[in-house]
Amino acid sequence: MAQNLTVLKDGNGVVQLDCPEPASLTVTRGRVGFYRLPEGGYSEEEFREGVAVVGVGERVGIVAGEKLLLAAAQPDTEFTCDSAVEPQQYTVPADYPIVSTMQKCIADKGYYFGYEDRYAKVYEHGAQSWEALSENASLREVLARHPEVIEGDILDLGTGEGRDSLFLLRSRIGRSVTSFDVSHSALENARGRARAEGLPTDGFIEKDIIFLRDVAAESFDVALNMGALHMLDRPEDRERHIARVFDVLRPGGYFVVDHCASEWGRGFHTIKDYDTIAADLVPGRTITRYVEVEGERRPIDLEVLHYSERSPESLLAELTAAGFEEFARLDTNTEAFGNSTLQVVRKPRKDAA
Repeated sequence: MAQNLTVLKDGNGVVQLDCPEPASLTVTRGRVGFYRLPEGGYSEEEFREGVAVVGVGERVGIVAGEKLLLAAAQPDTEFTCDSAVEPQQYTVPADYPIVSTMQKCIADKGYYFGYEDRYAKVYEHGAQSWEALSENASLREVLARHPEVIEGDILDLGTGEGRDSLFLLRSRIGRSVTSFDVSHSALENARGRARAEGLPTDGFIEKDIIFLRDVAAESFDVALNMGALHMLDRPEDRERHIARVFDVLRPGGYFVVDHCASEWGRGFHTIKDYDTIAADLVPGRTITRYVEVEGERRPIDLEVLHYSERSPESLLAELTAAGFEEFARLDTNTEAFGNSTLQVVRKPRKDAA
């Protein structure tokens, strides 16, 4: 299978990719916004809904005969297309309305990748990690009170630097552990830690947890979302994520969600004094955080990224609206999420209908 490299130097251009044979697209630098062109046309609403952003490392499958619109979310973006037959590429004229519409959609939907940019900046600052190295206290709480929940094939959604996945692998909990995140920088950190401990690395995979592209239905027994859902603030992204988790869980499978309930930032180990910066915890503003560099806590100015807060009742309502049934509520205060609500829900068994 041939591999073709394309560089999108202009962050404002749109390219149409026509694939006569099955192919796969992988971003190797930057980020790409894409839209799968349907047969028979589409409405502007369908277009806005269908545009998605993909980052470095994630593979996007393309079926034979499919046509995609592609645009760089960052200048000098690169991607490869693996296909037996080289796809045809066409540049969409810059004055076509679809070009500006696509760029706006990419800007609106690409907010979640701010976490990749944060990890990269923290590492450039000299820190070995952004997160605490130990597993989440909330995960320990679930294991202590409901050990039957964390069994079988485990999916760690928004794993970041892999703190929970590494703990599960190290502790030999579950049959398998698969770990998804959009940040290739954080995942490379996780793989490095796994290699250092002699643990498997192939389960750490670049994948957008909103869409869970190419993840088979009913392939996991439990899904963990330990602080990733509260990084999604667009209602449609949250709804799609929860629905996809429902799809990929087997009947009777569990979904464990740790989500900030209020006072975002309180208790975060990277914030020295919550009360002095609480008023500035507004997305887009810059605040001083603290990371460990060579054994010392050093300041670093970082942008406040998108976040959302949910009361225990409203979070449970979101989860049950997707078809989950309530199993347990274990609210906690941890160094990772401040005041959080910890919900365990279950996908109904087929024999329960």
